[in-house]
Amino acid sequence: MIFVISAAVAVVWVTNQLLTERFTESTRSRAEVRLALYSGNILSELQRNQIVPQLLARDPSLVGALNSNDFSQSSQRLISYRDEIDAAGLILIDGGGRAVAVTDRQKLGSQHRSEPYFVEALRSDETVFTTNVTDNGTRLFSYSRKLENLGETIGVIVVELNLQQFETAWAG
Repeated sequence: MIFVISAAVAVVWVTNQLLTERFTESTRSRAEVRLALYSGNILSELQRNQIVPQLLARDPSLVGALNSNDFSQSSQRLISYRDEIDAAGLILIDGGGRAVAVTDRQKLGSQHRSEPYFVEALRSDETVFTTNVTDNGTRLFSYSRKLENLGETIGVIVVELNLQQFETAWAG
């Protein structure tokens, strides 16, 4: 009787170990595939938006608007750009740190002088990537670049990335 019970316990234990190992390997394999997919999506989104500030910094209408202080068409132009590139938002900031053209009308006229994307863009000759936490606790990822005219800095263009879509998908 002891032998039969010992054999049954041994069979259950060995079977449990094998099935647990198989399940763990299957779960690990699916997780690695998802990780590759998710990281590829993020890298693609980052690379796709990385060139946008450089292109917008050379846009003659935006440079002209900053030089003339006539921003009547600038916000509409940024909205059309945002729709084309599927960014979360675009902000044109003058040299003093004030938002003069935006895709979110609530931010028009807001001060960005102390924001990392503004400060870092002024310090660099390249496009800079920054991340900061907003007042409501969400993370804001952005690329920014200074706009120059005749060697003088006249403003900064900020492209806010739409990474929230990936977070929502991952949570699901």
